[in-house]
Amino acid sequence: MSPASRDGEAEPGRPHRADWGRVADGVFLAGLGVFFLLATTRGLPAGFWVEAVSFWPVLLVSAGIRIIFEKTAMPWGVLLGPIVVLATLFWLAWGDRPEIRPPGEWRALSAERPEGAERVRVHAKLAGVRVHLEARPLSPSLLAEGRAASRDSETHLEVSHDDGDATLRLQGRRGGFLLIGRRREVWELGLTDRIPLDVDVDGVFIRADVDLRRGRTTAVEVRGAFNSTTLRLPPPTGKVTIRLEGAFSTFGVIVPEGTPVRHHGPGFPVNFVSKGPAPEDFSGEEPGYQVIVEGAFTMLNIEEGPPPPGGWPPSHAEEPEVSPLPAEAGRPPAEDPGGAAPSGT
Repeated sequence: MSPASRDGEAEPGRPHRADWGRVADGVFLAGLGVFFLLATTRGLPAGFWVEAVSFWPVLLVSAGIRIIFEKTAMPWGVLLGPIVVLATLFWLAWGDRPEIRPPGEWRALSAERPEGAERVRVHAKLAGVRVHLEARPLSPSLLAEGRAASRDSETHLEVSHDDGDATLRLQGRRGGFLLIGRRREVWELGLTDRIPLDVDVDGVFIRADVDLRRGRTTAVEVRGAFNSTTLRLPPPTGKVTIRLEGAFSTFGVIVPEGTPVRHHGPGFPVNFVSKGPAPEDFSGEEPGYQVIVEGAFTMLNIEEGPPPPGGWPPSHAEEPEVSPLPAEAGRPPAEDPGGAAPSGT
């Protein structure tokens, strides 16, 4: 065979032969691009990539199909490889799938509130995890209470305290290969509503539902890639910064009706922003939220939402105002109540 024919060009006097390998690569890239586009325009279910990463073995199936057909009389069979992968993603997005069970046995968790703590940083650095954090009434002696399910028993909470600021860290499974098997952990944690909360979530393939409607917050930060995060926020008592960073991620920010919100960050084609009914007249000294988006191919949706069950909690105006935590300080992790499981977990 001449070099020209090996490159997919027809020899003199012979019909042109299609390069099915390149066609298969094109189908795969085009199809995957469609799913990335749907992810950034909120066209995929919440937490889609968290589940999709667990089905990584279909990539091996696709590679095997290519090896089988590539040098046969039916080279067009290599198209079955990308079709299998894209069909799996389609099924995960819109198929009738059974509910996926937690990856292990539930383990009760709790963290005590240090004496003199007037604010708590909740810090979670995780991967391949579903996490539900909810501000709610807890015992005055507790910062957090809840449960976690993991492939092992390494999930636990750590608390540190420095001059009135407590740091709560979610410590999960360390080491191992993220893509092997199902998601690694599920967290359901309740956070105290007695003191202000700062929340910092960092990682990849995370589905996070953070409900702070019954508490108070001075800052929220979410970083990473292929994450799906929903923030339910309380009436602000001052100017609160919400910083969202990442790639191929979706963010939902739900604020009380009539809450001033201002959005900063690049727009299309880097990020898609749906501001919903939340007003942007955030020019004076009135309390409100400032949402900052950094990254690429992310989707931000800002909308107004209902109060928590039982209505908005009483104002904490009688307590001293707390300034935002210094940026250089370590950020805290989040925990969840061991009671009811969060919706969608």
